Amino acid sequence: MRNVPPSMINRLIFFVIGILGLFSLFNFSRAYYFNINLLFDGLFFCALALSNRVSVNKSRLSLVSFLTLYLAMFSFNSYADGIHAIDILIAVKPIVYLMLLFFFIPAGVRRSQLSLATKILLFLFLLKYSISIVFDLNPRPLVFRENNFELLFLSGFLFSELIIYRKLTLFKLIGFLGVVALSGSKSGLLLAFYLVVIYPVFVGLVNIKTFGILFFFALAPSLIYLLTILDFEGIDRFAMLVVFVNEVVDKGFLETFFGNASLTPLSAEACRSLYYYPGLFSSSGDGTCFGLILHLAHLRFIIDHGILAYAVLIILNFALLKNYRFKFWTMVALLFPVFINGLSVSAFYGPFYALYMITVISSAQGYYKCSIRS
Repeated sequence: MRNVPPSMINRLIFFVIGILGLFSLFNFSRAYYFNINLLFDGLFFCALALSNRVSVNKSRLSLVSFLTLYLAMFSFNSYADGIHAIDILIAVKPIVYLMLLFFFIPAGVRRSQLSLATKILLFLFLLKYSISIVFDLNPRPLVFRENNFELLFLSGFLFSELIIYRKLTLFKLIGFLGVVALSGSKSGLLLAFYLVVIYPVFVGLVNIKTFGILFFFALAPSLIYLLTILDFEGIDRFAMLVVFVNEVVDKGFLETFFGNASLTPLSAEACRSLYYYPGLFSSSGDGTCFGLILHLAHLRFIIDHGILAYAVLIILNFALLKNYRFKFWTMVALLFPVFINGLSVSAFYGPFYALYMITVISSAQGYYKCSIRS
C-alpha cells in the first residue's frame, strides 16, 4: 500500500473538522443528532491509519504488547464478572489511545498548516460562541461538544504553536481569551490563565528564572484569594471528590494503590449521592455506577485501575512525547493542559485528548522534519 502524502492527510483532517464546525452553526443546543465522541474517535483512528506508518522500535513494540496484555486481562475479568461491555470500553479508553499513539506515527504538520488551522478554528469558535451568547441561544456555547471538553482540543493548536514553534501571535492569544470568556468554562479559564502565564517565556520576553519568581509571587496570593471566596460545598466536583475519598476509605489503601483485576462498581451509597447524573450510570441499566460518574479523569482512573496504574499512565504520556525529542520541561508544559482538563472532565478518556496529542506530535514531526525513534 502506497503512503498517503502527509500534506494530503492533514488537509483531509482539517477539512473534516471544518465541515463539522460549519455544520454546528445550524445547531445551538447542547445535544447533537449523532454521537460526537464516536465521530471524533473515528477521526483520531483515521488520522493514524492514513499515515500508514507504524513503529518498528523494539521497546515501543514491547510496551504496546504489555498494554495489550493488560487490556485483554482487565477486559476479560470484567466481562466474566458481568460488567457491561460499554462500561468496560469506557474504562479502558485511555489505554487504547496510548497503545495506538505508541504504535502508529502521525504525519507531520508544517507551521503554516498549523497556523492556518488555528486561525480557522479560533474564528469558528468565536463566531459560534458569540452568536450563542448575543442571541441567548445557549448560555454554555459549544461547537463540537460541551466546551469543557472541546477547549482542550482547541488549546492543542495554540500550545503547539507556542511551545514547539515558539511563535504565537498576540491576536491568537486574545482570540483564545475571548473564546474562554464566552464559554463560561472554569477549566477553560484555567487553560487561559496557563496560556497567559507561559506566553512571555516561550516567545522570549522573559527568561525562565525571572518567570519562575514572578509566577510564584503572582500565583500564591491568587490561590489564597480563591480559597477564601469559593463555596466548595456548592461545587459538584467537590461532591465527587468527597465520594472518591469515601470510596478510598472503604476500599483501603492497598486495594486503591494496586487496583482490581476487573472493573468494580462504586458503592450503592456513592451512586445514590450522584443520582443527578443519570446518563453516567452503568449501561446495564441496573443502577450501578463506575468511575465515569466522578467526572474528573484523575479520580476516575484511580478508582477504576488504581494509583499504581495511574502513575504508569502519567509516565507513559511523558514517554510518548520523549520519542519526539522533547525535553523534560517542554513535556511538562505540553501535558499540563491535559492535567488541567482532568481536574474537571474526561481528559485521558476523550477523543479531544487523543487529538490534542496528535496535534502536538504532528507539530513535532513537522518541526524536526523527520520521524523520531520510529
